[in-house]
Amino acid sequence: MSIALIGLTLLLVLFFLYAHVSTHVEKYANSGNIVSRVIILVIGLAMGAGGAFLFLRSVAEPSWALGVGFLLGPLLAVGACFYLVVALFFPLQQVRDLVRYSFRHKLTDNI
Repeated sequence: MSIALIGLTLLLVLFFLYAHVSTHVEKYANSGNIVSRVIILVIGLAMGAGGAFLFLRSVAEPSWALGVGFLLGPLLAVGACFYLVVALFFPLQQVRDLVRYSFRHKLTDNI
């Protein structure tokens, strides 16, 4: 029960962090080098953890959630690798553009 409570608390913190960054996306995208890279790094780590959880849960019990973890787990892992590589090795302008792209509200934005 305590592990579920910790997981729920972490999920709520990530949700509110995502909502806050989405509201102030231009401020964070134009901020310094470390802030932009940490935002992308945290997103990559969260995607990787979510993908690993889904995949391992589906391996342990293949009928869980109709086996959706076999599809979503590797997709989230590939996305996490992309975000981590961008955060660690790409130039700052491309990291800032990824922050803007990741936290945009409308699909019709001119990026």
